[in-house]
Amino acid sequence: MTFHFKPYYLYIDLHISLLLSYTVDTNIFKTMFKKVLLLFFFSFFLSQVADATEKKVLVIGLDGILPDAVNKEYTPNLYSLFDNDSGLLAFGYTQDLTFSGPSWSATFNGVHHDRHGVTTNSYTGHDFTDTPHFLKRLKMFDPDIYTASLLTWDQLPNNFKKPDGTPFGVDSLVFHDRHEDNGDVNVTKATVELLRYQDPDAIFYYQNDIDAAGHSYGFSMDIEEYRQQLRVTDQRVGDVLEALNSRTGVTDGTEEWLIVVVSDHGGLGTGHRGNYYVQRFVPMILSGPAVDIEDMNVRPRVVDVARTVLSFMGVPEEEQADLDGRNLLDPVSMPEPVFDTNLVFNGDAEFDRGAKDNSLDHAVSGWRDQQYTGAYDGWHSMTVLQLPEDETHIGPDENKIERKARNAFIGGSKGSFSKITQHRDLSPLETDIDQRNVKYELDGYLGRKARSSDKMMFMAVFLGENNETIASVMLKEEEINRTDKTVLNYEETDGVVPPGTRKVVFSLYALGDPSQEGVYALADKLSFVLKKRNN
Repeated sequence: MTFHFKPYYLYIDLHISLLLSYTVDTNIFKTMFKKVLLLFFFSFFLSQVADATEKKVLVIGLDGILPDAVNKEYTPNLYSLFDNDSGLLAFGYTQDLTFSGPSWSATFNGVHHDRHGVTTNSYTGHDFTDTPHFLKRLKMFDPDIYTASLLTWDQLPNNFKKPDGTPFGVDSLVFHDRHEDNGDVNVTKATVELLRYQDPDAIFYYQNDIDAAGHSYGFSMDIEEYRQQLRVTDQRVGDVLEALNSRTGVTDGTEEWLIVVVSDHGGLGTGHRGNYYVQRFVPMILSGPAVDIEDMNVRPRVVDVARTVLSFMGVPEEEQADLDGRNLLDPVSMPEPVFDTNLVFNGDAEFDRGAKDNSLDHAVSGWRDQQYTGAYDGWHSMTVLQLPEDETHIGPDENKIERKARNAFIGGSKGSFSKITQHRDLSPLETDIDQRNVKYELDGYLGRKARSSDKMMFMAVFLGENNETIASVMLKEEEINRTDKTVLNYEETDGVVPPGTRKVVFSLYALGDPSQEGVYALADKLSFVLKKRNN
């Protein structure tokens, strides 16, 4: 590792020169001079020790672990990673194709399946040259970084190999088959030995037996065999953590580790692959000194893991610009309930990368978008579309406005109904609200893709202290005859926030033709602003 020392000798020379400029030559001066110089050198030493800390990362992949499986009773070692403010447990989304192949590829490569190309558990024809996994990117950033991947599922090595089968971006690729070679046990032993006797910088450590228990007996905490496997796997994780924590660099403070725990899917019955909530919702743990956030206001996604690791390890942002995920160590703030501020988070759909069509269900950042559509494989809700070049925004004065938007919300690819929601607490303004001193302005752009008759609606629902509905207001697109073009029209309404309101829920609805598959209504630049009334 290269250490970067700051030019403190300039400050030392300056301080000595200033001190020697005095002509008083007394014991008091000499004593003061020695103390100042000693204090300075001590501070200099501490700063260099801090600068010399090596950053290292361990990503633990637990195939098929459910969100409610992470608890003190069955997974105490996992629990220890976020207990006592040592880290953070969050719940988020894997890929909408809840096969292991697409989800692990999104985790490693930091892009959605429409870019990494793995859509089932078959890696036939895979080529990650343009979207390399995070271990490869670390090697590209610093060739001296030692990377290792330890696996037991026979398809997973494809993520770390070129199409011709040669290793790709890993110094150590360890594989023990989960069926024939006591895989999870031997991979755990190999990881422990790696941590105890070698000097790795970035590790991916994988366990499959929880997934195997789910497929054999059921993905549920009500099933004893699933619970027992949690205990067994957690003990293996504990062995790995013990080896990590016993490293000299950890005990003397010269190593700073980030630990990330992630899964590829949940489960329903004895399977997954669909887009049901229980199949897509997964736990995620971040642990280590770098985890300085109390909560994730935006749910994490497996596609965020790569950028989080790379950012922690010091990879410049410009070398990550092509990734779809975000750095989970950077907190995201929700809008505060204040006047003259848009209270809709990600109302312009620009927080995520837009896809070329609506077949990719993003799990839109900041919105609750897992709604049942009646489709055979579960939820296919609102997602984010990269707007076509011929798209038109029509402004408040019926004039075409300059095209600045990259993305827009679009209905899902399945069923004929899509919905996303988010809510905002308004209780800090309750005094003004109850005195009818607060106005609202609700506006946005609503429309549809070319040759579509689908409709989009944007609603604000005002709720009381007990979540009872007090009132609601809705924006609807005016009927227009522009079916040959992709057009979004500006719509607006305003009014007084009803007394008793303590919360507002924003809902975006896309309604499609029941005779067709998917919904092609669009929305953009959604806004809800509170204004103080002038009495």
